[in-house]
Amino acid sequence: MPIPFRTLTAAALAALVPLSAQAQTQARRPIVAIFAHPDDERVVGPLLSRLAREGRETHLVIATDGSQGVTDFAKIPAGAPLAAARVKEATCAANRLGVKQLHIIGLPDGGLASFDVLGKLRSRLVAIIDSVKPAAILTFGPEGGTGHPDHRLVGDVVTQIIQGDARFANVDLLYASLPSERLRTAPKAQPTVNGMAESYLTVRVPFEEQDLVAGREEYACHKSQYTPGPDGRGERVSRPRVERHDLAASLDRHAEGCAAVQASDDLFAVTLLGSESKGSESKGSESPLWHLRL
Repeated sequence: MPIPFRTLTAAALAALVPLSAQAQTQARRPIVAIFAHPDDERVVGPLLSRLAREGRETHLVIATDGSQGVTDFAKIPAGAPLAAARVKEATCAANRLGVKQLHIIGLPDGGLASFDVLGKLRSRLVAIIDSVKPAAILTFGPEGGTGHPDHRLVGDVVTQIIQGDARFANVDLLYASLPSERLRTAPKAQPTVNGMAESYLTVRVPFEEQDLVAGREEYACHKSQYTPGPDGRGERVSRPRVERHDLAASLDRHAEGCAAVQASDDLFAVTLLGSESKGSESKGSESPLWHLRL
Protein backbone atom coordinates (compact mmCIF):
# COMPACT_ATOMS: atom_id res chain seq x y z
CA MET A 1 0.00 0.00 0.00
CA PRO A 2 1.24 3.52 -0.72
CA ILE A 3 2.48 5.42 2.31
CA PRO A 4 0.43 8.58 3.08
CA PHE A 5 2.21 11.76 2.04
CA ARG A 6 3.19 13.17 5.41
CA THR A 7 2.87 16.78 6.38
CA LEU A 8 5.85 19.05 6.55
CA THR A 9 7.58 19.53 9.86
CA ALA A 10 7.17 22.83 11.65
CA ALA A 11 10.71 23.80 10.71
CA ALA A 12 10.10 23.12 7.03
CA LEU A 13 6.84 25.06 7.14
CA ALA A 14 8.65 27.97 8.68
CA ALA A 15 11.19 27.82 5.88
CA LEU A 16 8.38 28.16 3.36
CA VAL A 17 7.08 31.45 4.73
CA PRO A 18 9.59 33.82 3.13
CA LEU A 19 9.27 31.92 -0.15
CA SER A 20 5.48 31.90 -0.31
CA ALA A 21 5.20 34.61 -2.99
CA GLN A 22 7.89 32.92 -5.09
CA ALA A 23 6.19 29.57 -4.61
CA GLN A 24 2.88 30.97 -5.78
CA THR A 25 4.53 32.42 -8.89
CA GLN A 26 6.23 29.10 -9.65
CA ALA A 27 2.96 27.23 -9.17
CA ARG A 28 1.33 29.26 -11.94
CA ARG A 29 3.99 28.57 -14.57
CA PRO A 30 3.77 25.53 -16.89
CA ILE A 31 5.36 22.13 -16.40
CA VAL A 32 7.25 20.57 -19.33
CA ALA A 33 7.97 16.84 -19.70
CA ILE A 34 10.76 16.00 -22.16
CA PHE A 35 11.36 12.44 -23.32
CA ALA A 36 12.89 10.56 -26.24
CA HIS A 37 10.12 8.47 -27.81
CA PRO A 38 6.35 8.39 -28.08
CA ASP A 39 5.27 6.23 -25.06
CA ASP A 40 8.19 7.33 -22.81
CA GLU A 41 5.81 9.76 -21.11
CA ARG A 42 4.30 6.79 -19.27
CA VAL A 43 6.83 7.25 -16.48
CA VAL A 44 5.08 10.48 -15.44
CA GLY A 45 1.64 9.88 -16.96
CA PRO A 46 -0.31 9.91 -13.66
CA LEU A 47 1.54 13.04 -12.53
CA LEU A 48 0.73 14.87 -15.79
CA SER A 49 -2.88 13.79 -15.40
CA ARG A 50 -3.09 15.24 -11.90
CA LEU A 51 -1.47 18.52 -12.87
CA ALA A 52 -3.81 19.02 -15.85
CA ARG A 53 -6.84 17.96 -13.82
CA GLU A 54 -6.03 20.69 -11.29
CA GLY A 55 -5.70 23.31 -14.01
CA ARG A 56 -1.92 23.38 -14.46
CA GLU A 57 -0.62 23.98 -17.99
CA THR A 58 1.48 21.02 -19.15
CA HIS A 59 3.57 20.43 -22.25
CA LEU A 60 4.99 17.16 -23.58
CA VAL A 61 8.11 17.16 -25.76
CA ILE A 62 9.11 14.05 -27.73
CA ALA A 63 12.57 14.22 -29.28
CA THR A 64 12.46 11.45 -31.90
CA ASP A 65 9.98 10.28 -34.53
CA GLY A 66 9.76 6.71 -33.16
CA SER A 67 10.21 5.43 -36.69
CA GLN A 68 12.32 2.40 -35.72
CA GLY A 69 9.96 0.92 -33.13
CA VAL A 70 8.83 -1.95 -35.34
CA THR A 71 6.69 -4.76 -33.89
CA ASP A 72 5.59 -7.89 -35.73
CA PHE A 73 1.94 -7.57 -34.72
CA ALA A 74 1.48 -3.95 -35.90
CA LYS A 75 2.73 -4.75 -39.42
CA ILE A 76 3.86 -1.15 -39.95
CA PRO A 77 7.24 -0.80 -41.66
CA ALA A 78 10.01 1.32 -40.22
CA GLY A 79 10.36 4.83 -41.51
CA ALA A 80 7.71 7.34 -42.51
CA PRO A 81 4.67 5.03 -42.12
CA LEU A 82 5.57 4.13 -38.54
CA ALA A 83 6.54 7.72 -37.71
CA ALA A 84 3.10 8.90 -38.88
CA ALA A 85 1.36 6.24 -36.80
CA ARG A 86 3.31 7.19 -33.71
CA VAL A 87 2.45 10.87 -34.09
CA LYS A 88 -1.22 9.88 -33.91
CA GLU A 89 -0.55 7.68 -30.90
CA ALA A 90 1.38 10.43 -29.10
CA THR A 91 -1.46 12.85 -29.81
CA CYS A 92 -3.96 10.38 -28.36
CA ALA A 93 -1.83 9.97 -25.22
CA ALA A 94 -1.28 13.71 -24.76
CA ASN A 95 -5.01 14.37 -25.09
CA ARG A 96 -5.84 11.71 -22.50
CA LEU A 97 -3.40 13.29 -20.04
CA GLY A 98 -4.79 16.78 -20.62
CA VAL A 99 -1.53 18.08 -22.08
CA LYS A 100 -1.98 21.58 -23.51
CA GLN A 101 0.59 21.18 -26.28
CA LEU A 102 2.48 18.24 -27.74
CA HIS A 103 5.86 19.13 -29.28
CA ILE A 104 7.31 16.42 -31.55
CA ILE A 105 10.79 17.39 -32.68
CA GLY A 106 11.01 14.44 -35.09
CA LEU A 107 14.70 13.57 -34.91
CA PRO A 108 15.75 10.07 -36.04
CA ASP A 109 14.77 7.28 -33.67
CA GLY A 110 17.96 5.63 -32.40
CA GLY A 111 20.06 8.26 -34.19
CA LEU A 112 20.69 11.02 -31.67
CA ALA A 113 24.37 10.20 -31.14
CA SER A 114 26.03 12.58 -33.59
CA PHE A 115 27.26 16.17 -33.27
CA ASP A 116 24.81 17.33 -35.91
CA VAL A 117 21.70 15.69 -34.45
CA LEU A 118 22.57 16.60 -30.86
CA GLY A 119 23.04 20.19 -32.00
CA LYS A 120 19.59 20.17 -33.56
CA LEU A 121 18.11 18.64 -30.42
CA ARG A 122 19.67 21.29 -28.23
CA SER A 123 18.51 24.15 -30.47
CA ARG A 124 14.93 22.92 -30.59
CA LEU A 125 14.77 22.29 -26.86
CA VAL A 126 16.17 25.74 -26.07
CA ALA A 127 13.53 27.32 -28.31
CA ILE A 128 10.70 25.38 -26.63
CA ILE A 129 11.91 26.06 -23.09
CA ASP A 130 12.47 29.74 -23.83
CA SER A 131 8.97 30.03 -25.34
CA VAL A 132 7.04 28.08 -22.68
CA LYS A 133 9.04 29.42 -19.69
CA PRO A 134 8.26 26.47 -17.43
CA ALA A 135 8.53 26.31 -13.68
CA ALA A 136 9.93 22.78 -13.91
CA ILE A 137 11.11 20.21 -16.43
CA LEU A 138 10.64 16.47 -15.99
CA THR A 139 12.98 14.22 -17.95
CA PHE A 140 15.22 11.15 -17.78
CA GLY A 141 18.09 10.98 -15.32
CA PRO A 142 21.51 9.59 -16.28
CA GLU A 143 20.25 6.00 -15.95
CA GLY A 144 17.79 6.66 -18.78
CA GLY A 145 15.01 4.38 -17.54
CA THR A 146 15.75 1.28 -19.58
CA GLY A 147 19.18 2.66 -20.45
CA HIS A 148 18.26 3.31 -24.09
CA PRO A 149 20.90 5.63 -25.60
CA ASP A 150 18.20 8.06 -26.78
CA HIS A 151 16.84 8.25 -23.22
CA ARG A 152 20.24 9.03 -21.77
CA LEU A 153 21.08 11.60 -24.43
CA VAL A 154 17.80 13.48 -24.10
CA GLY A 155 18.26 13.74 -20.33
CA ASP A 156 21.88 14.82 -20.81
CA VAL A 157 21.01 17.59 -23.26
CA VAL A 158 18.16 18.88 -21.11
CA THR A 159 20.50 18.95 -18.11
CA GLN A 160 23.17 20.80 -20.09
CA ILE A 161 20.65 23.43 -21.16
CA ILE A 162 19.35 24.11 -17.67
CA GLN A 163 22.78 24.07 -16.03
CA GLY A 164 24.52 26.11 -18.72
CA ASP A 165 22.08 28.89 -19.64
CA ALA A 166 21.47 31.72 -17.18
CA ARG A 167 18.04 32.35 -18.73
CA PHE A 168 16.83 29.10 -17.17
CA ALA A 169 18.26 29.56 -13.68
CA ASN A 170 14.72 29.63 -12.25
CA VAL A 171 13.66 26.38 -13.94
CA ASP A 172 13.64 23.38 -11.62
CA LEU A 173 15.04 20.21 -13.16
CA LEU A 174 13.62 16.89 -11.96
CA TYR A 175 14.33 13.34 -13.10
CA ALA A 176 11.69 10.61 -13.04
CA SER A 177 12.90 7.30 -11.66
CA LEU A 178 12.17 4.37 -9.36
CA PRO A 179 14.01 3.26 -6.21
CA SER A 180 16.75 0.81 -7.16
CA GLU A 181 16.27 -0.89 -3.78
CA ARG A 182 12.67 -1.69 -4.68
CA LEU A 183 13.56 -2.81 -8.19
CA ARG A 184 15.91 -5.50 -6.85
CA THR A 185 12.93 -7.44 -5.58
CA ALA A 186 10.49 -6.50 -8.37
CA PRO A 187 9.43 -8.98 -11.08
CA LYS A 188 11.89 -9.17 -13.95
CA ALA A 189 11.13 -6.77 -16.80
CA GLN A 190 12.26 -6.81 -20.40
CA PRO A 191 13.91 -4.48 -21.20
CA THR A 192 15.50 -4.09 -17.78
CA VAL A 193 14.53 -0.95 -15.85
CA ASN A 194 17.27 1.01 -14.09
CA GLY A 195 16.52 2.87 -10.88
CA MET A 196 18.18 5.32 -8.54
CA ALA A 197 19.01 5.03 -4.84
CA GLU A 198 16.15 6.06 -2.60
CA SER A 199 18.27 8.82 -1.08
CA TYR A 200 18.12 10.66 -4.43
CA LEU A 201 14.35 10.36 -4.81
CA THR A 202 13.69 13.50 -2.84
CA VAL A 203 10.33 14.65 -4.19
CA ARG A 204 7.11 12.67 -3.92
CA VAL A 205 3.91 13.87 -5.59
CA PRO A 206 0.61 12.23 -4.62
CA PHE A 207 -1.95 11.35 -7.28
CA GLU A 208 -5.31 9.62 -7.25
CA GLU A 209 -6.73 6.44 -8.71
CA GLN A 210 -8.28 8.40 -11.57
CA ASP A 211 -4.81 9.57 -12.55
CA LEU A 212 -3.51 5.99 -12.58
CA VAL A 213 -6.47 5.11 -14.82
CA ALA A 214 -5.53 8.00 -17.12
CA GLY A 215 -1.97 6.64 -17.19
CA ARG A 216 -3.20 3.21 -18.24
CA GLU A 217 -5.44 4.66 -20.94
CA GLU A 218 -2.79 6.95 -22.41
CA TYR A 219 -0.36 4.03 -22.43
CA ALA A 220 -2.90 2.04 -24.42
CA CYS A 221 -2.95 4.77 -27.09
CA HIS A 222 0.37 3.39 -28.34
CA LYS A 223 -1.22 0.62 -30.39
CA SER A 224 1.83 0.05 -32.58
CA GLN A 225 3.79 -0.87 -29.45
CA TYR A 226 1.22 -2.64 -27.28
CA THR A 227 -1.51 -5.22 -27.77
CA PRO A 228 -4.64 -5.81 -25.65
CA GLY A 229 -4.02 -8.31 -22.85
CA PRO A 230 -6.44 -10.93 -21.54
CA ASP A 231 -8.07 -8.30 -19.31
CA GLY A 232 -8.28 -5.77 -22.13
CA ARG A 233 -5.84 -3.37 -20.46
CA GLY A 234 -2.86 -3.94 -22.72
CA GLU A 235 0.42 -5.80 -22.90
CA ARG A 236 3.82 -4.58 -23.91
CA VAL A 237 5.61 -6.16 -26.85
CA SER A 238 9.28 -5.37 -26.41
CA ARG A 239 11.97 -5.31 -29.07
CA PRO A 240 13.99 -6.96 -30.49
CA ARG A 241 12.73 -10.11 -28.77
CA VAL A 242 9.00 -10.55 -28.40
CA GLU A 243 8.41 -10.33 -24.65
CA ARG A 244 4.97 -9.56 -23.22
CA HIS A 245 4.78 -7.15 -20.33
CA ASP A 246 1.45 -6.32 -18.68
CA LEU A 247 0.70 -2.63 -19.01
CA ALA A 248 -1.58 -2.25 -16.01
CA ALA A 249 0.74 -4.20 -13.74
CA SER A 250 3.68 -2.09 -14.91
CA LEU A 251 1.94 1.15 -14.01
CA ASP A 252 0.74 -0.25 -10.69
CA ARG A 253 4.30 -1.28 -9.79
CA HIS A 254 5.57 2.14 -10.85
CA ALA A 255 3.10 3.85 -8.53
CA GLU A 256 3.74 1.41 -5.69
CA GLY A 257 7.49 1.80 -6.06
CA CYS A 258 7.36 5.24 -4.54
CA ALA A 259 5.99 3.87 -1.28
CA ALA A 260 9.52 3.09 -0.12
CA VAL A 261 10.76 6.64 -0.72
CA GLN A 262 11.13 8.91 2.27
CA ALA A 263 8.51 11.68 2.29
CA SER A 264 10.14 14.89 1.16
CA ASP A 265 10.66 18.25 2.81
CA ASP A 266 12.26 19.45 -0.38
CA LEU A 267 11.08 22.84 -1.56
CA PHE A 268 11.24 21.79 -5.20
CA ALA A 269 7.90 20.06 -4.59
CA VAL A 270 6.40 23.53 -4.18
CA THR A 271 7.14 24.15 -7.85
CA LEU A 272 4.75 21.39 -8.84
CA LEU A 273 1.98 21.68 -6.28
CA GLY A 274 2.33 24.89 -4.28
CA SER A 275 2.86 25.12 -0.53
CA GLU A 276 -0.69 24.14 0.44
CA SER A 277 -0.72 20.91 -1.56
CA LYS A 278 2.81 20.04 -0.46
CA GLY A 279 1.72 19.67 3.14
CA SER A 280 -1.50 17.74 2.53
CA GLU A 281 -2.26 14.14 3.30
CA SER A 282 -2.99 11.83 0.39
CA LYS A 283 -4.48 8.39 0.15
CA GLY A 284 -3.51 8.10 -3.49
CA SER A 285 -0.46 6.66 -5.19
CA GLU A 286 2.65 8.70 -5.81
CA SER A 287 4.78 9.35 -8.86
CA PRO A 288 8.45 9.23 -7.82
CA LEU A 289 10.75 12.03 -8.89
CA TRP A 290 14.30 12.90 -7.99
CA HIS A 291 16.14 16.05 -8.98
CA LEU A 292 19.64 17.20 -9.58
CA ARG A 293 20.03 20.20 -7.28
CA LEU A 294 19.84 19.19 -3.61
